[in-house]
Amino acid sequence: MKKTILLIILAALLPASTAQAHPHVFVEYGIDFVLDEEGLAGFRQIWTFDEMFSMTMLMEFGNGDMKLTPDEVDLFKKGAFDNLKGFNYFTTLVVNGQLHKVDNVTNFTARTENEKLIYEFFVPIKVKSPAKVEVAIYDESYYTDVYLLRDKVRIENPAGIKAVYTADLAEHITYNYGGMAMVPDSVVLDLQ
Repeated sequence: MKKTILLIILAALLPASTAQAHPHVFVEYGIDFVLDEEGLAGFRQIWTFDEMFSMTMLMEFGNGDMKLTPDEVDLFKKGAFDNLKGFNYFTTLVVNGQLHKVDNVTNFTARTENEKLIYEFFVPIKVKSPAKVEVAIYDESYYTDVYLLRDKVRIENPAGIKAVYTADLAEHITYNYGGMAMVPDSVVLDLQ
């Protein structure tokens, strides 16, 4: 039974062919940009999964009490998160017009809130001001539907760097899904 559930979970996180693909997992996300005295130090992603996927994951990796122990968080990381590295953690990152691969994340944690599973992790990237940084998070296979919560975009700016952001549809990142043009949201941070 556990192996069957694990296979379902892994299939949900891996891209499917266009003929088979449609959203099976739904994620709402926020971004916290973290600035330092030089500019951007990186950004935190906070993913909130839908109830159905959350319950499936908690049955597989948790003990059923909706509270995750450190050992259970480690199981989530190894069994359901680390494989996203091969897909750049569904993250497209463009700095001053140049595409950057996201293959390193830190500070992964998982928790539950209102019966939903939440992942939180940090993408370190040093970008000196002035600069433009664009972040778009999406699954091109459309197996996972990813939705930006615009009111959950923040800038942590203890150094007082001048920075603003805009969030909008990223028409220039349009991808094809089953003959339809799909346009993800993106957030553009302007470090001035």
